[in-house]
Amino acid sequence: MAYPELGHLFAYTGAACAKGLECAHKMTDKTEYIEVSDSISGYLGGFTDEVMPRRLGPSPDRRLDASLLGLAWPHDVLGSSKCVKATVDAIEKGLLRGGGIIRYSGDEYDGWQRGFETYDAGAGTWPMLSLWMALAQANLKRIGKARRWMAKIQNAYSGDIPEQSLKTGGKSVSPLCWAHSMYIAASDMLGQNR
Repeated sequence: MAYPELGHLFAYTGAACAKGLECAHKMTDKTEYIEVSDSISGYLGGFTDEVMPRRLGPSPDRRLDASLLGLAWPHDVLGSSKCVKATVDAIEKGLLRGGGIIRYSGDEYDGWQRGFETYDAGAGTWPMLSLWMALAQANLKRIGKARRWMAKIQNAYSGDIPEQSLKTGGKSVSPLCWAHSMYIAASDMLGQNR
């Protein structure tokens, strides 16, 4: 959890807000938008060559979280800094399970519930996160890595891309629109036919 009154900020949220304000400035030319965007980006940029914590502030949360791929794409407010590269590399290594990526360390969500009860048989990998990794690597100009991540999805799925590939073998939400959108974005970025 993040408590703003305690000075907490999720890194992904900060990057998304900074990018949104940067875009709003381009549309409206309001200087206060770019000033706040630059302030947030400057705060995030204070992490030089270390892995970005998922939550910043007086008690940082340093658990790996795949949402931090957003620092590389689409909210690339820090460019291809050492911190962004280190974060993407840490996610690629630390959240890799059986050829795919899990959401965060200790993820137990397995995608289904009955009534008000959820069943946490253990999370699977998220194909969308493999696509997000392809986009992040491509935006960092690591085209070979991006193509390898894209190939994993192309080889695993010939049709619908599900929410998760569950280790229990259970069914997951399929198709997942967000995953298909990521597939189209990655295909375009890598100059591949869809």
